[in-house]
Amino acid sequence: MRTIKTGILLGLSNRREAPRLRTKIDGRIDATYLHAAQNVDLTDDGYLRRRHGFQLALASGLAHSLFEDGAGGAFCAFDSDLIHLDERLNRTTLRGGLPAQPKLSYALAPDGDTYWSNGLEIGRIHAGEARPIITPTPTPPAVTATSGGLPAGRYQVAFTSMSRDGESPATFPVALDLPADSGIALGPLEGWTRVYMTGPDGEVFTRVPGAAGVIATLANPGERLQTLLTAEMPPGQIVRHYAGRLLSAAGAVLWLSEPYQYGLMNPARNWLPFPAPITVVEPCEDGVFVCADATYWLPGDLLDTSPVKVLPYGGLDGSGGVSPDQRTVFWGSDQGIVIGAPGGQVTTPQSGEISFGHAPAGATAWREQDGQTHLIAVRTDAAPATNVARSFTAAENRRKENA
Repeated sequence: MRTIKTGILLGLSNRREAPRLRTKIDGRIDATYLHAAQNVDLTDDGYLRRRHGFQLALASGLAHSLFEDGAGGAFCAFDSDLIHLDERLNRTTLRGGLPAQPKLSYALAPDGDTYWSNGLEIGRIHAGEARPIITPTPTPPAVTATSGGLPAGRYQVAFTSMSRDGESPATFPVALDLPADSGIALGPLEGWTRVYMTGPDGEVFTRVPGAAGVIATLANPGERLQTLLTAEMPPGQIVRHYAGRLLSAAGAVLWLSEPYQYGLMNPARNWLPFPAPITVVEPCEDGVFVCADATYWLPGDLLDTSPVKVLPYGGLDGSGGVSPDQRTVFWGSDQGIVIGAPGGQVTTPQSGEISFGHAPAGATAWREQDGQTHLIAVRTDAAPATNVARSFTAAENRRKENA
């Protein structure tokens, strides 16, 4: 047996033939790339350490979409339930009856709530309870003219509903052209319904306190209507928070909530279209990375910006994440891991040494253990890599990607 000095280990490479795995750093430090590595971690100083094992903690037919809650626990889709796990892995069911397959996406907002969506529904977790993202819009009652003491003019009436989930989007306004000495008759109101009305020929909606049955006179106006021409935030395959807005990527459209009103959006202006379905949305402190047909950087105010293409390819669905210091973000791609930084800067640390086959989806995790930091990436349903070095490297790469 012959001992070979490898020098510092640099990680995997499937673009090099076996005789070319050895190299030098800065022209003088011996180093070697690896054909393959299983159940080991590469340390910062270039050595291998056996990876820690694991054991089954909770059994499930289908568990997925794990998200840290910021307080030592986590949320998770567990079979058809949305659950919370505390630090001892005690399980609390927050919501049942979810479709088993669609993955969940989460966003922790400054209001302390965690917002979630699976592309079909959107909601929030408030104080350990699953709640609607906003109070539903009420069914508008019938609105008709009657006798009363209102001056002549054109009046508009709208309705909202109020609950502990906030004020709902307003109903579409109903307009009535009334002669002098008229009134407005309202049909039965649902509980917690609020009534708003303009003055004669006015455009500002103010609340009509205690309105029920008939509005016969012009009373002192109450507060102004804040949710006119808004709608509930659409459910998306990805939800994130950025600069006081909730972001929801639904298909190829990125929807933006109203500022600090995370359940409300303006359908006339709060959306950004992309050429293909969105697979990654990762905000930084001064902009947002969006992956669709390519990778885009959206700096500053998303409703007053121009997307900048920073990579000619997109990202793997479900693979986005953020570092603990919130400074950098990352996701998987067909060129390996991509790391994004403020200002729209991106790096692709694996693209020079590893060739990947296409994969439609993936997952990433930031791990800090034994004084080392690793970014763990998994690619699902990956195709065999092309243009890789022959022999063992190519075979091992295909085996791993199709595992």
